[in-house]
Order: sequence, then structure tokens, then C-alpha cells
Amino acid sequence: MVDFNRSEFQSTYPRHPIDDDTAFALFFSNLGAEAMRRGDTGLAYSNFRQAAELDPDQSSLWANLGVLLASDNMIEAAESAYFHALQLDRKNLAALANLATLYHASARPEQASEVEQRMQLFRDQNPYYYYQRSLLATQKNDWAKASDLLKRALKLKRNEHQFYALQARIALQNNNQRLATEALKKALRYATQAREKALYHRQLLLLEQ
Repeated sequence: MVDFNRSEFQSTYPRHPIDDDTAFALFFSNLGAEAMRRGDTGLAYSNFRQAAELDPDQSSLWANLGVLLASDNMIEAAESAYFHALQLDRKNLAALANLATLYHASARPEQASEVEQRMQLFRDQNPYYYYQRSLLATQKNDWAKASDLLKRALKLKRNEHQFYALQARIALQNNNQRLATEALKKALRYATQAREKALYHRQLLLLEQ
């Protein structure tokens, strides 16, 4: 199992086995994206081509290729790459966002608006979208907004311990110790890893003291 975001890894995240070709395709796709950021267009194309030969059904690969084609001012080809990415994964938000950017840049506001509406529809169904926005609100000390956003996340998913940990933090900012205690108990109930359970248990003990 490989996860690049170890600090926030959760055992409840969906996982599935992949074969070697898919793993190497992801590797070359990442190398292509790095080359693209450095401005090495030739190497980026070469890496994306290798990725496509190994696993042509990888949606993120075609989204990355679309960005490269757009930067080369190959607008129609970039649009086709984004379309193909979305055929493989209709919820690929990166492909949707880049397609909307392409339409704005090519003076097609109606098409851009349609794509942005699709993006918002998928976001509205994603509890982690609201969770992340809630976290951003806490960084700005906008606790009321953070609370409202987190309520939307909890409405969509009620068994995520991170949501309740954040709810406890917001409750403490509002001097609501009762709600903070209830939230931490739920976080403890839904946590799956020993480290998480130990953390919530310690926090509960501190609240009780």
C-alpha cells in the first residue's frame, strides 16, 4: 500500500490492488507532470506516451496530457484529452476544472459555465469537500463558517472520525464543552487505528479534568 499523504492517511479510505503496468503508468504520468512543470515539454510528452502504452484507461493521465497540450496552444487536442479523461472518470475534478479554464481562455463562457455547474454538483455530493473548506475556515478563525460547512459534511457522511474531531475543536472555541465531549466520543467510536484512538482518549480525559 502506497500513500503519499501519510500524515492524514485513514484506514477507511477505499483501496484496491493494481498490477505492475498500472503502477508504472502512474509513475511515468507523475514524471510527465514534473517535466511539464519544469518546462521540459519533450520529456513530458515522452513520459505521458509511456504511461498511455502501459495503462491507457488512466483518467488522470489524459487530464495531465490535456494541460500539456493546452500549454502548447493545441486547443482542440487538449479538449479531446479532457473529454477522454471524463469518459474514463466522469468525476475527475481536475479534468473538469482544466476544461472550464480552457473554455474561459477560448472565449466560450457558456460551455465553461456548464462545466463549472457539473463540478459543483460533484462537490456538493462530496463530504470531504466541505470538510476541507471547514478546515480552511478555522485557519482564518471564521468559526461560524467552519461550523456550517462541517454540518454539511456530517450530513453526507456520519462515520468519519476526522469530522467529529474537528467538530470538537470548533465546539471548544465556542466554549461548548458538552458538544466537544460528545464529538470526541464519536471520533473515538469511528477511529480505526490505535494512534487515533489513543489521541481521542487523551483529549477526552483532559476535557473531563
